[in-house]
Amino acid sequence: MSNKVAADTFSLNKIIKEEMYFSIPNYQRNYVWKEEQIRKLLEDIENAIINNNNEYYIGSLIVFHRDDDNRYDLVDGQQRFTTICLLLIQIKKIIDNNEFVLKFLYKERLIFRARKFANLFNEENQNSDFYIANKEINHFLNRINSDKSIITLNRFIKYIAEKLTFVINKMPNKNQMYINKLFETFNNRGRQLQQHEILKSYLLSKVNNRNIYSKIWESCSIMDNYIEKNLKDILKLDNKTLQTLVNADNRGKADDKDVSLSENIEEYLKSIIKETENQDNLKSKRGHNFYAILENYDFEDLDNQFENDLPNDSESNYEAPKIRSIISFPMLLLHTLRIFLIENKIAKTVDVKEKELINIFKYIFDDDNISKKTSYFFKLLWKIRVLFDKYVIKFVSDDANEDGEVLSICNLVYRKNYKSIERRIDKNNKALSMLQSILYYTQESITQYWLTPFLYQCIKINDANELYKYLMKLDKLYQYLMKLDNLLYFYESDKNLSEKTIEISAIDIDGYYHDNTENIIKKLEEELQNLNYYGCNRYWFYKLEFILWYNYYNNINSNIFNQNDDNINKKIQEILNKFRITSKNSIEHVYPQNPENSPKWEDIYLHNFGNLVLISQGLNSEYSNKPYHEKLARFRTNLDRGNIESLKSLLIFKNEKWNVETCEKHLEKVIELYKKYYENIQNDEHRS
Repeated sequence: MSNKVAADTFSLNKIIKEEMYFSIPNYQRNYVWKEEQIRKLLEDIENAIINNNNEYYIGSLIVFHRDDDNRYDLVDGQQRFTTICLLLIQIKKIIDNNEFVLKFLYKERLIFRARKFANLFNEENQNSDFYIANKEINHFLNRINSDKSIITLNRFIKYIAEKLTFVINKMPNKNQMYINKLFETFNNRGRQLQQHEILKSYLLSKVNNRNIYSKIWESCSIMDNYIEKNLKDILKLDNKTLQTLVNADNRGKADDKDVSLSENIEEYLKSIIKETENQDNLKSKRGHNFYAILENYDFEDLDNQFENDLPNDSESNYEAPKIRSIISFPMLLLHTLRIFLIENKIAKTVDVKEKELINIFKYIFDDDNISKKTSYFFKLLWKIRVLFDKYVIKFVSDDANEDGEVLSICNLVYRKNYKSIERRIDKNNKALSMLQSILYYTQESITQYWLTPFLYQCIKINDANELYKYLMKLDKLYQYLMKLDNLLYFYESDKNLSEKTIEISAIDIDGYYHDNTENIIKKLEEELQNLNYYGCNRYWFYKLEFILWYNYYNNINSNIFNQNDDNINKKIQEILNKFRITSKNSIEHVYPQNPENSPKWEDIYLHNFGNLVLISQGLNSEYSNKPYHEKLARFRTNLDRGNIESLKSLLIFKNEKWNVETCEKHLEKVIELYKKYYENIQNDEHRS
């Protein structure tokens, strides 16, 4: 085997052809994926098939060949690969003579060195790591194997055999002992070697002022803190210096003042970072490929490095809620790279493929002309991260919410009377937060392509006029995102979503929307009329929730939910005032598919959008085939407690009876709501 890293793209058919067999080393963590991750992966693959995508890139694997049993130890990427193995095992139980499935599972394609493979898939043991996975996979397979599914199971199998791809990085054998030690150390500390840590060294090797750009990178990389907190901890800034950094001063009468980090950080960092750099340490990580960096790692000093990485939790006048980012740092890097290419008019296409991060960047920055602009990339990364924290939702800790957190945008505020800097949820952000929540829940979690045009627009609005007040910028971004959201589904292009969002970034979105509104609404109506249970994109449920809330928020037909009871109407108003878009995953029939003591509806009515609601999976199994009057009673009980599953259900359960006629009227009303919303966005009549 070569002493260099060998990386190549593999389909499952190619893995079979090259007779590659895998094992999970003893030191790797157990299988930890839950329902949501498994469901998201399977539905993403299903959507890729429906959209005729030429490929579905699932991620990368890092492997080492073992001479003792001719297997590859799988040290990174085991969760996705294990899920695919579980999927094929369950498919074999349905179709036991498929040639591809039999060949892939031949000789146990994947084994766990710590446990017997045969015991991994015990569906009787509810404590098994794989019990939940098998249950979720079977639910998915039963759905696509039904007569009404858009795709057939055989088509699904053929696609994953030929079009599902991994990038497999084969590591050289000679340093396997040291590589295993490195991964074991990272796992014991709760960390694993990250591609962006390797990429950082690669990019720093191409710039001067490495210490400055290193601090920029480090401050941007911790996504579950706000960037000013990262910078404060990394540079050990005191409160007075942090106030200067966020442009806080004591002028004016107001106690609370919206502030913002400087988007041009380079000169500031020069003034507070010592100019002397630790060149020896930098050189030790300056390798241009994965192997060179690993070869030079100081294993004995790993613990000290981690201790130094711990944040400084000393007392300070800075407060922010706990947050979780909606994207990872590698995803932010790739969106930044896409914007970098747009700004520099570089005709190269970059997809958001986190597991292929190093290969993508090397493909771009190995070009000498582009490499000269590496320092600009670092500055752009800082700017985008500042704007990401300023205008993009996070999961924000909120004790008042039953889930313990809420998707929202937090302002950066300077409280003059207390000389404190705080992040806080602001009601002015609610409309933008709600719209972003739709996109977050309905786009691939591993790509979130809407962020490229949105973040690029953030840059343009900020750069165009520094005099724009915060609320003006917020309003302009909200108007832009409403049009962007409407266009992502109906933009005239034969390209995939990755390429489409690059195109949209470059157009005059107001002009395009104005010129194409009539055609967009025509396509919208056709889409809604044809929606049915067996091919219904969850986006349309989420979008309706937003439209109904948007109308209430802007006093447009705001009495649509009113009933003949003032107490109920008061309760509904309370619910609407605190309403948020949340994760829902199960499509429920209002009139049941298999009614117990009532006639069965024709499929054209039973499965259309009018008779469907999106709810939580637990509630779906609870409602199941119960008759409408029982569902109505349960809904009213929950309503009285201040809980509802969706605003669509709030419209439906105004009806004392539910039959084909009321279902059709509901669908007509919903379609009309959609059309008016799309028209209003064009006319720009109703602002947040």
